[in-house]
Amino acid sequence: MTDGTFMKLSAAYLSKYFARKSLAYKKWKITVDGVTHNIDNQQVINLILNSDARSQKLIADSIFHLDEVGIDINVFLKNLIQHSFSSTLSNT
Repeated sequence: MTDGTFMKLSAAYLSKYFARKSLAYKKWKITVDGVTHNIDNQQVINLILNSDARSQKLIADSIFHLDEVGIDINVFLKNLIQHSFSSTLSNT
């Protein structure tokens, strides 16, 4: 399989995974540099599903392994968005 095929499989995997998983709704307040952001897990999922193929593959791989060992995916989503906010703001 080509890298493009793996990327398409990652996007399909993520879409199906989130549709089937029925994650409990979570809302977080994330404060970065004194600014508080209100974000929920559905917003994070939408960001993932609309991200570039390479990012989707990395996230799909991580979710697959975390889910396999029983880690709460909402914890992963919260950490992912916290890192994203921190990275975005540090690059500006």
